[in-house]
Amino acid sequence: MVADTWYYCDWEVDDERAFGPFTLEQLAELIRTGKVSFDFIVSREGTEGSKWVHADEVEEILDAVPLDVERLMTEYIGYGETPPGDEKWGWASDRMYQLLDYFPERAWPLIIEMIDRAPSEDCLSFLAASPLENLLSKDGPAFIDRVEQRAAVNAKFRRALGMLKRLGMTDDVWRRVQAAKPG
Repeated sequence: MVADTWYYCDWEVDDERAFGPFTLEQLAELIRTGKVSFDFIVSREGTEGSKWVHADEVEEILDAVPLDVERLMTEYIGYGETPPGDEKWGWASDRMYQLLDYFPERAWPLIIEMIDRAPSEDCLSFLAASPLENLLSKDGPAFIDRVEQRAAVNAKFRRALGMLKRLGMTDDVWRRVQAAKPG
């Protein structure tokens, strides 16, 4: 097997058929040009017994196909502006949760920027209760120092902290969130 060999399978169309082999650059070009959706699975071997994973869980692929950050933030903020029950979850939601699950370091600056851009208190509450709460529940110990630093200099971020629920946050993370939120 060549080190830069990739196969993909569009499991929504045909979960039995693998396409390839491709180099990482060839695969990235297929994604960038829209010839292949980003919602597919990849493998290095391309055989039935291979380990297949979602393309957006592979850091090499994320690096090769830059994320449309502006589109993600605009659409995700739009979810927060939609009346409850009228949301149309889609691409941005899928991408944000993939980042939170697999690449929280990539999610952190997006969360900060979206909170800064939140056009309303409802949207701010949504962003607090969605990506920020999930980040701190899953990876709070790795991010709590940065959360405290951001809260110390940004009133809007402090307000977002005041909107959080504990969910899966550790005792220490929750205690520190409580100390950092407004009065």
